[in-house]
Amino acid sequence: MWVTPLIERKRDRGALRPDEWRELVLEYAAGRVPDYQMAALLMAVFLNGIEPAELAALAGAMLDTGERPGRGPPGGLRIGADPAPIRAKARHRVRDLPRSRRRRTRCSPQG
Repeated sequence: MWVTPLIERKRDRGALRPDEWRELVLEYAAGRVPDYQMAALLMAVFLNGIEPAELAALAGAMLDTGERPGRGPPGGLRIGADPAPIRAKARHRVRDLPRSRRRRTRCSPQG
């Protein structure tokens, strides 16, 4: 795949077609596109932005290159489980730290 025209088009604020994104990601995942060319393309995307249709095509292509996790064993991690017990445990651990060891952020109350 010839990547240089794609980089130039993004540099010049053009858009890539979904089939170009798909081919680019598949070729990169297979190791046929060098890292420096992908880095140049992503720098052009960062500097000039990406259209929503391009972003959808890029995300779809990335999803298609990897394995999708199946259902885990019973009792395993469930996505969408109630996070309240995890939050309660995290708060408990922070309160147990001495005040001198707690990290202060702009969002945390002073005192």
